[in-house]
Amino acid sequence: MALFGLGKNEKNKKETTTQKADDFVVATDNSSKPNRETENKSKKSSLVRVHSLAYHQLVHPLITEKSSLLGAYNQYVFSVAKSATKTAIKKAIEDIYNVKPTKIMIANQRGKKVRTGKNTTGYLKNWKKAIITLPAGQKIDVYEG
Repeated sequence: MALFGLGKNEKNKKETTTQKADDFVVATDNSSKPNRETENKSKKSSLVRVHSLAYHQLVHPLITEKSSLLGAYNQYVFSVAKSATKTAIKKAIEDIYNVKPTKIMIANQRGKKVRTGKNTTGYLKNWKKAIITLPAGQKIDVYEG
């Protein structure tokens, strides 16, 4: 073992670097030989990542009396992430439900005032909802599962 430089075992190791992307860690190989297994894994992780980002935009469908009445007009209501935009919501609906919405309306909802006990008051979290209009003849199965 040399005092300066690399030892025998350290010379033969391949250099790898990791890059953290939102939810997944993707390992890239810096060696000169192309490795098909790592290429296939990186393709799969990018496909999974796009799909998981869609689920981060749509938190859950809102099933209330008003939202069920909007079903007659081919409109569906979802609770979405606070940072979600109309284009991100549209892409998420297309990825998850395979339908193209014609119109998306978003509204920021203020958290309700709540009280626990006599003197303790507070507020629920602020949240965002989206009302999605679909073309005639298309629908989303929100009530199943």
